[in-house]
Amino acid sequence: MGSKTEKEEPPGYEASEFQAVLTDARALYRETSGDNLDDFMSPPMRTLSDLKTQLDISNEHFSSFRAKRASLFGVLTTMLKPVEIVGEVVSGAAGEIFPPTQSIFSAVMFLVNAANNVSSTYDSIVQLFGQLKDFTARFNVYLQHKMSTALREKVVHIFSALFQVLVLATKEVRRGRVKSYFRNLFGADSPVQEALADLQSLTLGEERQVLADTYGGVSRIDTKTDRVEHMVSQMSENIQEMRTEYKERATVAHQDRLREILEPSPFPEDFNTAFERNRVPGTGNWLLEDSGLKAWMRSETHYLWMSGGPGTGKSFLASRLISWGTDKLSHLAYFYFRANNPETRSVLQALRDVAYQLSESDALYGKHIARTVHSSDDIKTIPSAFRRLFVQPLEEDTRGRLFHVFLDGIDEAEPDELEELLRQLEPQEDTLKPPAQHSRVQIALVGRSYLTELVTSYLDPPSVQHKLTIVHVTPDRNANDVLTYIEAEVFTSRLLNRSTLDFKNQVIRAMAKRVDGLFILAKFMLADMNRKRRPTTILKSLESFPREINGVLSTTLANLSATITEEEATDLNEMLRWVTCAEQTLTLEQLEAILILEFEDPPFRFEDTLRGQYACFFELEREDGLTTDDLVKSHERAQKGQQESPTGRFRRSSSTGKKESPQRAVSPARRIAYNRRRTSPVALIETSPSRRYSLSRSPARRPELLDAGQEMEFRSKKSTTMVTFFHASVRDFFRDEDTLSATRGVKGPDIGFDISKARLHVLETCLRIFNDKKWFDKHKLGVKRYALRQYAAWYWQEHLAALSPSAVSVEEKRKLGPQIYRMLTQDDIIYDWSVLYEQNDEGLEVLTDSNISALKAWMSDPDVLSGLGPEAQQWAKGSVQKPTGLFQQIGRFYARAWLDPSFKQYVPTRFCFKIVQSIAYMEEGHKWSDSQCHWSAIPVVTRIDKATEWAACEKTAHWYRRVGSTFLTSGMNEEALQHYNSALKLEPDSVETLGRKAFCLSVDERYGEALHLALKCEAKEKEILENGKPTLPQRGASQWRLYKDHFLIAQCYYRAREVDLAIRYFHEALDSAENAALDYHERFEAVTSFLDVLAAENKHEEMIKVMEDMALQPSSRTREQSRLVDFLCAKHSKPIVLEWLPKAACTTGKTDFLVERLEMSVDVAHDRRDTLKELYLRLAMGTALVYSRDFDEAIEVFEQISLVEYRPRGNVPTRSAHALSFQKLASLYKGMALRAGITSSGADRWIQKLEYVQAKQSAHRNQDLPASMLGSDVNAAAIYLALFYRLRGRKRDAEKLLSALILESCEILEDEDLQNDQFALENLLKLFVAAGDDGNALALAVSMRRLNPEASLSTPGDSPVHTRLEPKLPDIQSSSRSCANCLEIVPSNAEFFICHFCLDAFCGRCLHKKIQPGTDKTSLCQPDHEWMEVPPLQRVLHTGQVLKDAEVMSYQDWKHTIRERWEKGGL
Repeated sequence: MGSKTEKEEPPGYEASEFQAVLTDARALYRETSGDNLDDFMSPPMRTLSDLKTQLDISNEHFSSFRAKRASLFGVLTTMLKPVEIVGEVVSGAAGEIFPPTQSIFSAVMFLVNAANNVSSTYDSIVQLFGQLKDFTARFNVYLQHKMSTALREKVVHIFSALFQVLVLATKEVRRGRVKSYFRNLFGADSPVQEALADLQSLTLGEERQVLADTYGGVSRIDTKTDRVEHMVSQMSENIQEMRTEYKERATVAHQDRLREILEPSPFPEDFNTAFERNRVPGTGNWLLEDSGLKAWMRSETHYLWMSGGPGTGKSFLASRLISWGTDKLSHLAYFYFRANNPETRSVLQALRDVAYQLSESDALYGKHIARTVHSSDDIKTIPSAFRRLFVQPLEEDTRGRLFHVFLDGIDEAEPDELEELLRQLEPQEDTLKPPAQHSRVQIALVGRSYLTELVTSYLDPPSVQHKLTIVHVTPDRNANDVLTYIEAEVFTSRLLNRSTLDFKNQVIRAMAKRVDGLFILAKFMLADMNRKRRPTTILKSLESFPREINGVLSTTLANLSATITEEEATDLNEMLRWVTCAEQTLTLEQLEAILILEFEDPPFRFEDTLRGQYACFFELEREDGLTTDDLVKSHERAQKGQQESPTGRFRRSSSTGKKESPQRAVSPARRIAYNRRRTSPVALIETSPSRRYSLSRSPARRPELLDAGQEMEFRSKKSTTMVTFFHASVRDFFRDEDTLSATRGVKGPDIGFDISKARLHVLETCLRIFNDKKWFDKHKLGVKRYALRQYAAWYWQEHLAALSPSAVSVEEKRKLGPQIYRMLTQDDIIYDWSVLYEQNDEGLEVLTDSNISALKAWMSDPDVLSGLGPEAQQWAKGSVQKPTGLFQQIGRFYARAWLDPSFKQYVPTRFCFKIVQSIAYMEEGHKWSDSQCHWSAIPVVTRIDKATEWAACEKTAHWYRRVGSTFLTSGMNEEALQHYNSALKLEPDSVETLGRKAFCLSVDERYGEALHLALKCEAKEKEILENGKPTLPQRGASQWRLYKDHFLIAQCYYRAREVDLAIRYFHEALDSAENAALDYHERFEAVTSFLDVLAAENKHEEMIKVMEDMALQPSSRTREQSRLVDFLCAKHSKPIVLEWLPKAACTTGKTDFLVERLEMSVDVAHDRRDTLKELYLRLAMGTALVYSRDFDEAIEVFEQISLVEYRPRGNVPTRSAHALSFQKLASLYKGMALRAGITSSGADRWIQKLEYVQAKQSAHRNQDLPASMLGSDVNAAAIYLALFYRLRGRKRDAEKLLSALILESCEILEDEDLQNDQFALENLLKLFVAAGDDGNALALAVSMRRLNPEASLSTPGDSPVHTRLEPKLPDIQSSSRSCANCLEIVPSNAEFFICHFCLDAFCGRCLHKKIQPGTDKTSLCQPDHEWMEVPPLQRVLHTGQVLKDAEVMSYQDWKHTIRERWEKGGL
């Protein structure tokens, strides 16, 4: 590489030069530091193996060293291997020790030994070595050529600095600053940091010197030397690229790692939100003063057991503790067990959810899990999950932190799993006194009193010191809370709203005497009260009400029996049977389908009946979180038809000079606001006679839901509305009590059932769905049939396991036997029920160990066998004796589906493989559950080989193709390609194989090769369709493949930046899709990708043309609506509908066209009772109005959503939609204030509106969004208010808002989830502009841009290598920024401008030609505003880098300065 030589140096030069360089470096270090390196010459070490041996000897008794050994030795090998190689060359065969090598090895050894079993110290050393390894690799290259004098001098100084770093690091470690070690070793106050900075500066100079030497060599020497220089330069560039790519891959991979490992559920947040919403303020405070709880909080005991009887409000108290702890405790996690869902019964799921919540609040804890738990398979059992998630992380955590965990409702957990958890929690003698500096978990368990003996036997054994605190929730302790609850409900009851205060107090006193401190009794009494009509009847009923839960339920059944018809009682009994026995919470759709199966048709007003007449039993949970009370209030608002704004004043027009569209006589916003019966969750209907509605006056009916003039209909989406018992005690009552006795002697129909007969009835229905298809199909359930078949497929085995053969009559068992036999042996039935697991890729869930045991017990029962034919009997008797005998037919069926070319139905390869591999391993003595617990250690290749061997299918081209696809879906692309190539050897012209290979190459980002094959496939398919004579099925398959070819070609052309060709083939894909029989999930994939491409290329005209073409195509559902309406409904929450289509419609003058189609889509969503789609489509409509400058109409849309309809509940998509509406509304108010003039009195009313929006969103902001979405719900009104406060001179008010939001964004940036960084950084950019901090705003705006393609990529130098996961800012945004005026995306090679007043971005063309001259009269950005220019990004920014003031700085350092500034105030 040197500039004075034309060839490599002779043998021996490399070693002698190495010796000379290190000798000079040792001398330079001794001269500059005064330290002597002679101490580093003992013990003697010649090789890396010697060094590792010495390290093992010195640290063998250290647990942390053993845990870190692999990573430590890995980075040591990378760093020191070049040193060892040269040392071996010098010492030769004589085996002499090479002194310079010995110096480096010994310095490293002293540094590692100084860690002294401190885990974080080893991590820091690994990080240090990671920063040093790059130079040693480059130095090995330099030694192969003669170095120039200047380069050699720099290398000598670098080695001297390297010695300094190692020696200083050793000294720092030996100081023993363990707790603050990680921060101090590399912090600003550490001498190591200064030494590292010197080393970095030297290596930067070395790199530049190499560039200078290379340039001189190129200008002086011949072609051969020129080629050598180029090779070295290219190698350096490749190393840099490989390092960058590796960091990027590591960053992306880590974003989802914790979620993939822990698989958290949404249930804890959902339940806690529900409890907090319904809890009366002030209740539960007595618990916070309990001495036992305080002792547990002080860590005097490790466990808290809070117990009480049913209905005493334990869960509400738990939610009170959680609410209190969220504010007071640093690290808190919780889980609510519930018996009505497998996931909420699962202890394993609880451990995962708790661990995930703790990882969100503690980054180090999350890091440990991500580092030590490789996949979810490592925590498939309760012992493994507890050990890996709660024992091992805390053994190495010496920070002394407390993690508080609350587990509510443990009596509803799976009993065996609960006992296993208690066994893991059981205190041991060696864990009684953990070191004080170690972190630990404080666990609170909440459940019914009957578990007290079990809990204390494990957690408070007599052999150990006191470890358990018990808090009893008794009626007397709860009495005041129950009274508060009664008072709140009585004073807000619509039934009593016109009664006197004295009567209300009478009701309260009467109830207080009877409830005996039980919340559930209070709820029953309130429900009973609301069914009465007269004051005397209410008081009489309350005074005679039972005092215990089962008595209350029995009384309720008796009262219902006396007032409902036989037909109503039959319906009610069927619903009670299924809700009681269901293994998973049933949807309203499933429950309605069950009634149709039983009675041929559904009852009228089904949902109304559940919410009204039977509200004493059932509770309905909608995805938007709206309760019955919310829906009733919405109905009342619709009746009143209020047109007044939420602030109490009619709003005047704010859009100057805006003409009414000739195509819209009435605006869509006005039409929606006026006609709330369309978009309200409820609708007014005419009273109609019902099939099963008692004409008698029923006290069970809730009068407040009825109106003298009109009745209301609840319009919940049946497929997502869940039906449950309102309390677990109701379920227990119907499972454990003789419910039939409650209505004996009552003049009315029987209500109740025998639980064994109910379980048998449910099982028979599930089996009959698959065994008697004619019976099932004749009911014409429509879409309901899919949900009910899904339930029957998933849970028929569980219902069989829940029913003991001894509890079933001989006759019934004889009927069940043949049905079970067919479920296990008949191919078409096996396919019908088992393939339904494929929808969620649950091949490993088709069977379970407990269900296998139950099936064997049933198929061994003599009565069951007597109902089988001779052949079936023989099969059953033989099968129960073999491990997989009962499931051989299932395994053989899926083996054929996987690999046999004669199998005609398509089943995904991975699903088939999971089933076949499980049965193959079971034959060797494994259990089915081993597939989930232990097989992750077995390589995929080995498991596939095992499964294909068991399948025993001939190795045809089809065989190789299907196995290749199995590898492809497992992420093993090279193995997939090998199998595709093997298939092509047998069938060279197979379009099926060529197409799969092309897809595999595209997944591998080999777009050129993929394109070549896909074009070849296209030509072959066209030839088949035009010149061949395919059968009808063959033609259909060929048309589907042709569509896939066109879609893949379009994508590959776009990846290759051949935009015109990509557009051409997207059109081809849309055309070929019309003839292809696409699956439901495929129907819009091509048009969605096409529109995304057109949006990215600013081709708005073509986007609208695609939309107009779709508007002319009839829907696949009905000829009365277009395919465009279907598309808008299907993609309602995607950016293409919410942003890009509104922009395209505005720029092309097609806003009316889009708004009309959105209105049609709203109608369709309303008819389908899909309130979530309806909400998002209205947001899209409002956005289209904003972009078309119809500000008045847009404000009406968003005010209706945010200020009238908003409720702080619902699922995540619902809450996200409302957050978006708040942000859009705030932006509109901000624009109106700017138009009026920031400091003018005209802006005051808009600032007041902003303050109202800011307060409303802050008061009801949800804190339980998924980690990946944190920051997406930012309070935009607060940002705009801070801007206006600052401009109006209200510095303190502005500073308060800005500091809170900036620090919140910094906290989001510091968590382990990189997906939310895009929200936090975008928020920070706006906040910096609002704060007038142009320096940091410009740094972010430039750093977050895509790299200018015209910029030079030969950027010298690089930031230090970071091991901490950080974002790569140029890749943080999903799309480039668009101009707020012309709505086009600003190309990455052009500057854009951010307005200091609007906080929006504008392209140069719009700013200079429209805004500044004042020619655009409708623009909210005014000529007197000021703008900040954001130039293109002209240099490569690597992960963890920010470009500020034209200099690259560390992302961590930049963030630290931000936090430090705003913790002190900021402005």
